[in-house]
Amino acid sequence: MDESFDLEAYLARIGYQAPREATLAVLRALHRLQPQAIPFENLDPLLGRPVRLDRASLQEKLDQQRTLLTSVQRERAVHEETVRELEEAEKQLSRKLAEIRRSHPALSSPEILLKASIRRARGKLPFPVDGGRIEAHFGRAVDPRFGTVTLQTGIDVRAPTGTPVRAVWDGKIAHAGWFRGFGNLLIVDHGGGVFSLMAHLDQLQKALGDAVRAGEQVGTVGETGSLKGPYLYFELRDGQKPLDPELWLSRKRRPAALLAGTRGGAAK
Repeated sequence: MDESFDLEAYLARIGYQAPREATLAVLRALHRLQPQAIPFENLDPLLGRPVRLDRASLQEKLDQQRTLLTSVQRERAVHEETVRELEEAEKQLSRKLAEIRRSHPALSSPEILLKASIRRARGKLPFPVDGGRIEAHFGRAVDPRFGTVTLQTGIDVRAPTGTPVRAVWDGKIAHAGWFRGFGNLLIVDHGGGVFSLMAHLDQLQKALGDAVRAGEQVGTVGETGSLKGPYLYFELRDGQKPLDPELWLSRKRRPAALLAGTRGGAAK
């Protein structure tokens, strides 16, 4: 065995989290090993009790460690490829929003007569899914296993398939259909360059150009394009700038008519 091979450095490089001392003990033992059986008391962390192992037994344990490392490497590669695909999907989404604003200027001013600007409703927008639980928050996220860093530009809301998804403000549908990386996607133009995005929907209940009111059902929770089962991915954008939805949404339930900015409603 090549003594220059630094397993501890290799484990750190690939992000392997399993106990390392046991593996290093196996390597040190193999370097000292003779053909006959030799007791090794320092193998307790690996096997849980003092044992006598010969070369074949130690080699088998080392092979098991190497197999595990190979599996971790493979999983890490898949994870990193998934991250790259999601980043590319996010770039395509930004280009789509720019195209909407550039090529469809009418969508920048919804035909609905807005009684108040969505910009005046910060912290007062109705939650898009009743009973939904936020499981991924806006902002920088570090994968606990592989240590990769991603930027979450929206929130993941866990809810059962078929749960109604509702518009958070008056507006007009600027996109309705499949979008790579997001599954069935609805984009609602709320006027003034502000958009809401709802992804991985099961059913789309609105079409391109349809008017919507705050609180109106526009689709249902699904898992189209999802890698982790049914949930709603929700974003708010001010032009190309992602906004933290949790700063704009309210968990308090109110009648939809009030939430649209009518007299006595949220936007005063």
